[in-house]
Amino acid sequence: PSNPQCKITDIKLVCDWVKQYRRIELMTTEGGDTSPSSTTSSSTGKRRRSVCNVTTVVDSTWAPPCVTQPLLLGADAVLHSGTKYLGGHSDLLLGSITTSPLTPNGRNLAKSIRTVQIDLGATASPFDSWLVLRGLRTLHIRLQRQCRSALQIATFLDKHPYVTKVYYPGLRDHPQHEVASRQMKGGLYGGMLSFEVGGGEVMAM
Repeated sequence: PSNPQCKITDIKLVCDWVKQYRRIELMTTEGGDTSPSSTTSSSTGKRRRSVCNVTTVVDSTWAPPCVTQPLLLGADAVLHSGTKYLGGHSDLLLGSITTSPLTPNGRNLAKSIRTVQIDLGATASPFDSWLVLRGLRTLHIRLQRQCRSALQIATFLDKHPYVTKVYYPGLRDHPQHEVASRQMKGGLYGGMLSFEVGGGEVMAM
């Protein structure tokens, strides 16, 4: 979900479109070259160029792994915040990127990240890593409770006379509710929501 209007992107649709477009753009030269780099055409040959070698990366901060698993939907990589849901205790600063072993771009990105880790030392400290592992032990139950609470709050606000709009993908009138239901598992729609109050700033305060 996006911030703050909780818009849902159809991850599988985007990934499938990128893969299909990439296949269309890959043209073979008369010499049989199928490499992804550009080649110079001869007077009788063709120029082959991939203009859509896109790496699909999903920021899944608001939808942790037990809610959405973008790599299984075709993404090349997924970003998570260890500071927020994964850690869960407000006592560390950490982010993670997980690459897909199922896609060529995911495997290539993994090699590049590994090089950066080795050459520059861009890795989490042992203690911060332990704090995330501690948080992961309770992630599922914490997220279940938070998602249920968020749905109850969103339902309450949706009927409140002073609230003009509620943004939460678990509500049936959300524009992308069907997409959310497909890619967010177990009836969990995330623990984040936002809403608008009628009457301007005075009423909101």
